[in-house]
Order: sequence, then structure tokens, then C-alpha cells
Amino acid sequence: MQWEVMMNRAMDYIEENLAGKIDFARAARVAACSKWEFSRAFSMAASVSVAEYVRGRRMTLAAVDLKNGEKVIDVAVKYGYESSTAFSRAFRRFHQMSPTEARTHHGVLNGIPKIVFKAAAEKEQNGKTIGVIGAVTVDRVVTENAEVQQIHRTNRNFWDGCGEEQLGRITLPQWGAFLGEKTCGFLRDLRGKRVLEIACGDGRSLCWCAKQGAAELWGIDLSGVQLAQARESLQGEPCPVFLLQTAMETLEGVPEQYFDIVFSVYGIGWATDLAATFRRIAAVLKPNGTFQFSWSHPFHKCTSFQSGSLTVHKSYHDESWYSLQVPGGDVCMRDRTVSSYINALIGAGFSVERMIEDAGNIPEDGVSLFVEKARMIPITLAIQARKC
Repeated sequence: MQWEVMMNRAMDYIEENLAGKIDFARAARVAACSKWEFSRAFSMAASVSVAEYVRGRRMTLAAVDLKNGEKVIDVAVKYGYESSTAFSRAFRRFHQMSPTEARTHHGVLNGIPKIVFKAAAEKEQNGKTIGVIGAVTVDRVVTENAEVQQIHRTNRNFWDGCGEEQLGRITLPQWGAFLGEKTCGFLRDLRGKRVLEIACGDGRSLCWCAKQGAAELWGIDLSGVQLAQARESLQGEPCPVFLLQTAMETLEGVPEQYFDIVFSVYGIGWATDLAATFRRIAAVLKPNGTFQFSWSHPFHKCTSFQSGSLTVHKSYHDESWYSLQVPGGDVCMRDRTVSSYINALIGAGFSVERMIEDAGNIPEDGVSLFVEKARMIPITLAIQARKC
């Protein structure tokens, strides 16, 4: 059996026993190796000792429990501390605040996601093909091929730099140009819901969700700069917030069957593998959970409007990658047909509940070419799907 499969079984055992006693010898047996080999392999792949990882995971879950109203002494006992004093010292070292302060802290606390191991791409060494063992953590995806890595690197560098200034950002309650939540009605009731945003950027949409009463917020993005801005934006929000730097195609570190709602505002189109992205989103959603996303309408992307005439400048069926030069750098883009989105959703186990192509609130007195184009064709595609 593959190494990563055995290691992930051991990680499942650890995760299931965070609130209790963990027998590392048993974890090693699950991984089919000795305790020493397990500890060494984990440390080499994850760049952290297994004991330190467990402490971090316990402190991550402890913060959520405190936010949910559990008593400090109960949380201390739950995660194996003999006294609330010892627990409080460990908690302060990890979160830079006391458990009592964390209970009322309005903002983002530190967190360590569950690690998932994978085997990296094979490489040549001394004329032989060998497998390279590596850990996929929140900011390191070692299983991507070179082309995907380059696309991620190019787009991440752009958003780390001047992406928002050059391309702008559409955030909730807007789903796109001339299309708002008032028209879509995708997120009518977020009260008490666990919510994940794909490509969360600077966190403004998550702030909107917090104001609608969401119980727990998660955001993922490739850009560390954008996530740093999101961390600042979300300070002061009353619910727990977790931000991870990871790819939407893998969602490493995001818990499975955990969320009531996953959404993305103009983010899904950046996916390098649409089918894999939708499968991962389905995996992290609870049964009957919903997925809502918006992106530039495919027909809008292949047409231009000038002098009152609509011109098709590229094939609607062309889904190949292309490099787009914009002020401040290059971005890698890909246009997909509507059927590509629908079929990928169906293939991932979703049922499509609603698709919106009309703009809803185009200004009647608008005179710009963009407004004139929006009167002729849809600018934004918005879809709501439900996990079957």
C-alpha cells in the first residue's frame, strides 16, 4: 500500500483522538512502521514534529470550543491538561492571549489545519525514476505538475502585487457587475451556518457574512498578501475565523463534511482543474449543503462591443489557457463554456438549483460601452448547486 495512504490513516487516528489520549505507537502501527520511523517520516515531510503538530491541532480546536461557550476547565481536561493553569499557559503561547480573552476576542485566532500527506511527482535520479515523499500543508502543494505550479505562481505573484488595483474586486453583497444578492437570493439566511469562501481575497465578503450572523467563517486563497489583508479586515468579527493559504483544487487543511455553505465571488474561474475543484468542494460540504459561485459569463469573455456592434473575437468553445498582459504583470486565464461548469458540478455530485444570467439592475441612464453591452448579453454567470 502507498506510503501516503498509510500515513493518512495514522493522521485520521490522531485526529479522532485529539480530545483524549493519543498512542503514538499505535499511530505508527497504523502507518505500518515503527514509532521511530513514523516520527522521523512525519518530521521530514511536515517540517514539524508530530508532538508539536498535535499540540497545535489541540489549541486550534480548543479555541473553537471556547468560542462556542465551553468552560476553560472543561476544555483543558478535554485536551489532556491536568489543570486549567497549565492549559492557559500553553494556550497563551499559541494564541498570544488567554483562554478567557479568546472567548470574547473578535477576530482571527491562530490555527493549524489537519495535515494530509501525498506523494510528490516522480523525478529522475541517477537514471532511475523514484517517488519523492512530501506533505501537502496549507501553503505547499507538492503534487501539482509543473504547468499547474507555473500558473499558480504567476497568478499568486500578480495578486500579491497589484491584482486588486488592476482587476478590482467584486465582493458580497454583489455577485458581479449589475448582479447583487438582492436578485440572486443565494445567501438569504446565514445565521448559525459554517461558511467557506473560495478565493476569499482581502476578506470583505467574509465580513459581510459575519454581519449576516454566520457562526464560523473560513477563507482560502493562494495569495499570502491577500490573506494578510483579510486577517486585518476580519479583526473584530464575533465568530471564529480561519484563513488558509491553499489551492482550491486541493483545499488542503479544510475539514471534510463540515460546511453548510461554500461560495465564491469571481474566484472559481481561476481553477486549473474545474472537476477536481468541484469534487473537493463537495467533500467539505455537509450532505444537502449548498455551493454558490459567480464568474464572468463565457459569452461575455469571447465578445467585444464597439460602436453599437457586438463582435465575437474568439471561439466560445476554446477553453485553452492564455496569458493576459495587464499593468503590473501577467495573469494566466482560461475561459470555459456554461456546459463545462454544469457538467463538472453534476460530475461532482451536485444538483443545480438555479442559474442566473440576467444582470438584474442595469442602470437605465447608463451610457458607457460596458452598460450598453450588458443590455445585449449577460456579463455575469451565477450558479447555485446543492450537494446530493
